Amino acid sequence: MHGILSRTQAPRSSIHCDIKRLSDLRRRFHLNLAIACDNDKGGPSTTALAVQDREDALVYWIAANGDSQGGISPEVAAHLEGLIRDLANIVGLPQTAEAREGLERAFVEKFINFKSPKVKKENMRLSNAAERCIKYLSTGMESEASDNYVNVVGARGVSVVEWLRKFDKSHNARPATQLCSLAYSERHKPEMNELKAIITRLETCPDVAKAFHIVYHTVGRLASHVRTPRQLIRDATDLQERTGGTSHLDPADERTTALDSLRRMVRAEDERFERLSGNLQVMGPQLYLDKGMQEFFDDEAGPPPSVHAEVQVLDHFYQQKLTYVYGDAWLEQRGVLQHMIEDMRKLVLVRLRDMLGPLPYRTDSLTAITEKEELPYWSENSMSEDMSAAETDSSQAMGGDT
Repeated sequence: MHGILSRTQAPRSSIHCDIKRLSDLRRRFHLNLAIACDNDKGGPSTTALAVQDREDALVYWIAANGDSQGGISPEVAAHLEGLIRDLANIVGLPQTAEAREGLERAFVEKFINFKSPKVKKENMRLSNAAERCIKYLSTGMESEASDNYVNVVGARGVSVVEWLRKFDKSHNARPATQLCSLAYSERHKPEMNELKAIITRLETCPDVAKAFHIVYHTVGRLASHVRTPRQLIRDATDLQERTGGTSHLDPADERTTALDSLRRMVRAEDERFERLSGNLQVMGPQLYLDKGMQEFFDDEAGPPPSVHAEVQVLDHFYQQKLTYVYGDAWLEQRGVLQHMIEDMRKLVLVRLRDMLGPLPYRTDSLTAITEKEELPYWSENSMSEDMSAAETDSSQAMGGDT
């Protein structure tokens, strides 16, 4: 609906975690569990996770972008259950240091192997970029190190080339665990800083700089597949949480009409709903809202219809009146999404007001019995009050504040 009414852009957001705070440590633990379920490159496998505080145990609820119509895949649910069970064994069972080291190594390998499709695609992108960088650097050296090449690359160009060869296509057949381990061991090498310097010096050659940036970025991405399971082990040790089972959500409904979308944003029993739905009934036929939304979902060339994973989980907790563990409704995957939903909801409601606008007031032309104080229900004054109320109630409509 918002895409039809208007389009907006916003800067990227990042999540900062202070592990000295127990709440942040718990959030990072749940975030990494959600990341563990994201096993392919692209949006459909992006997973959201929330934890229900049940009397006998904690219940982990998960949803994925691409599974909103058919439910989470059994493989993902089984993988998450296995990870939680393995963490309980690592943390809770008495064992020698050597035995624990073996369990931790097996846990990291299990984590990476499940993400093999994602790792392979990331590594392919890395090897392609590395070879472009090698070609650029080698061409400069073959031209007898022109002044321009020396100014851009510096004296360490030879060592950078040798370092980049570790990531060329000749190594693509290696297992995912080896690819990630290599990136993890190389992530702090001096050549990484050299790449940053080259990127800065190549500001006037963005196409060339992009290849160096991809190498720098993707080495970090591959290394994160080793760092994340290690963080899970450390955080599980610190938290010592009691765990129960995992559950996945039922398939999302298909409420994709404009009026159904409004019901998601404003509760039907809310006194504002009648006014806003009245505006929508006037605007809908004029803007072909329902038709436009249906064409978006029916477009075979476009993305398949889905409900974002975080929205699925938020809606499920709200509809089922479930209790978040420790009362923390922060969704563990892209935690800022609920703020974005609130902002988009406000924008849609404002557009419903502004695009229609208040109708010009006049008394009844025949009888003149209409009171001047009675404004149309879509008037500017009443809608201004609605917008103010919408801001205070928006978080409640989606199940609580983040």
